[in-house]
Amino acid sequence: MYKVHIDEVSNGEASKDGKSINYVCEATIIKDADNGSEEFAGVPLTWNFNSKAIGFMKGLFEALGETVTESSRFDTNALAGHNVEVQVLNDTYNNKLQNKVQHNYRKVRD
Repeated sequence: MYKVHIDEVSNGEASKDGKSINYVCEATIIKDADNGSEEFAGVPLTWNFNSKAIGFMKGLFEALGETVTESSRFDTNALAGHNVEVQVLNDTYNNKLQNKVQHNYRKVRD
């Protein structure tokens, strides 16, 4: 788990097939949330949410203290500027190692 600063969340862009909306989240690692190491501080992270699986955003809003119900509506732009803890794993894409944000979030503990 890493403490990250959410820099920006897009307003939503049509997917390639035009049948859904993608929300792109950009953040920067502050430190390892478990041991405090700043070895990866400053590393940028980018991950997506899609309107067809918008439930993945639920954990992020809850980690920021929001109560999420079926009828909840949130402004994704309001996420920018907040810190949250997020799980980041290493993955390989096109034979290149990359950081992959899992949709596991925690409220910042410090």
